[in-house]
Order: sequence, then C-alpha cells, then structure tokens
Amino acid sequence: MLANGAEVVSYLRQNYFRIRIARPGVALAIDDDRYLRRQLSPLRLPRSKLAAMARLDMQASTPFSSQDAYMFYSDSGQTGTASGYAVVKKTILQPVLDELSGSGIAVRALKFLGGESAFQPDKQSIQQLQPVSRIRSFGGRLRTATVGVFVLGLAATITHAHWRYYEAGQ
Repeated sequence: MLANGAEVVSYLRQNYFRIRIARPGVALAIDDDRYLRRQLSPLRLPRSKLAAMARLDMQASTPFSSQDAYMFYSDSGQTGTASGYAVVKKTILQPVLDELSGSGIAVRALKFLGGESAFQPDKQSIQQLQPVSRIRSFGGRLRTATVGVFVLGLAATITHAHWRYYEAGQ
C-alpha cells in the first residue's frame, strides 16, 4: 500500500480537500511484507514493560536499530491479545509521513495487514508519527483566555478588597 508519498498526497488533495475539513486525517495500511512482527508474551503486559522488553528484543533479535525503525506496540485494550510489537523501517514510512505532514494531513489510524491475525497498534504508538503541532484549536485558545480572565478578575477582586479595608482603617 505504501507507494510514493507524492501520489498519496495528490490523491488526497483531489478527493478530500473538496470538503472543508480543519485537518483531514487518513488511515495508513501497511502490507505484511513491509513490517516485522514479533510476539513477546502470550499474556497482556503493561505498556512500560512491553516497551522495555521490545527494545531489548529488537537489539538482540533483529537487524534494526532504534534509530532506523519505528516501533509499534500492540494495543493492550483488546481482550485476548498477546503482547507484541511491529517494526517498520523509517525508509519505508518516512517519505509518506513527510508528504502528509507537509500537506497538513494527520495520520489517524494505522493498520498492519497480514494473514490470519492483523496487528493493531496502540494510540501512543500512532501518535509518535505526528510532529507536535503548535497550532492550537479555537477551543484551546478560548479555554486559555477564560482562565486568564478568571485569574485577573480574582487578583483585581482581592486587591480591591484589600484596598477598601486599608481605606476603612484610615
């Protein structure tokens, strides 16, 4: 599925930008020959333990280093899933991500295609693909302005009460 990043973006521009969307999102599907899947435990592990075990397993058992590949951990919220991870080389995924982020398109979901059992990564693993955005939504700016006005009003009220108390004492 991961073809040329420019082809993906041109297709999205033709089809998705006709509708006014604040920040459109896509779901990427990665074919089974583009990633390496490793199972660590038949039990569900907490994410911190899974990440530590995966880093150790990746160094010991795979030809990849952590700088050359993205690691996606299994979703621990699914019932009956084993703990594992998938590795995708940055040379495969990075050109597509660069084209998408350059066009303002977010990666909302990631699917690993495979035979009988498809791999579903957790949300934190998907969020590592997105650069931290400095653009804040209108709701976020409104919340910040509301808190600022509240703090200023509280300070003005306390100052006014203290001043009235001081004047009354004179």
